Amino acid sequence: MRQRHVPLEQARNGLSRLVDAAHAGSRITLTKHGRPWAQLMPVEAAGPRNREPARWAGAGMDLDPYLLIPAEHRVAVQQHIGRQAAANPYGSDPPGLSREYRNQRLLLDTHVLQWWWCSPALLSPRIRSLLRDPASQLWISAVSALELSAAARGSGNQALLAALSRLQLDLDDEGLPLLPLHPQHLHRACRGPLATLELHDAALLAQAECEGMRLISADPALGSQGPDPLW
Repeated sequence: MRQRHVPLEQARNGLSRLVDAAHAGSRITLTKHGRPWAQLMPVEAAGPRNREPARWAGAGMDLDPYLLIPAEHRVAVQQHIGRQAAANPYGSDPPGLSREYRNQRLLLDTHVLQWWWCSPALLSPRIRSLLRDPASQLWISAVSALELSAAARGSGNQALLAALSRLQLDLDDEGLPLLPLHPQHLHRACRGPLATLELHDAALLAQAECEGMRLISADPALGSQGPDPLW
């Protein structure tokens, strides 16, 4: 590592260049009255951190947890969650990410993103573990951004509208890439069995199928039109 000694008076006029040199690997020693006084050196990159739940709840967001579940599916979803709670009454998350899911690309249904940021207790322990682990390959669909926007406009929820203006920043902070909605996704959503579903559900299933992803959803009804959603 190259070392340089620079008088403090001289550093004041070239601080930007010295900082860039330190970032590139040089060790810069600042001197005062000819004596070593301080050093500039590169910052070590931080390792990946766990994603944290309740991001929106912590900011005062209060959303109906079933806001994004179609009325005809709510009973099935509530029963699904009830069975999960009965099977795991203490709600403990499994330790670590299993090999089975580490190599899979996973697409979140819109209500799963909402619950992660607002009501994480509704998620199964397995899904909480996957969402928390920075090694899991999770994706958010542009369909979810549209669905959340439609819900905010329909309800007039100003807090949700404000949160959506920061959605890309929140996704970036959590390491959740946004999957665009392509024409082939819509073509698939409007053909065959998927055409019988509500458009948002059909588009999410079509994206998962076209991109080789597994959908994460608490809605067991979606499994009738493809592989059972992961839960």
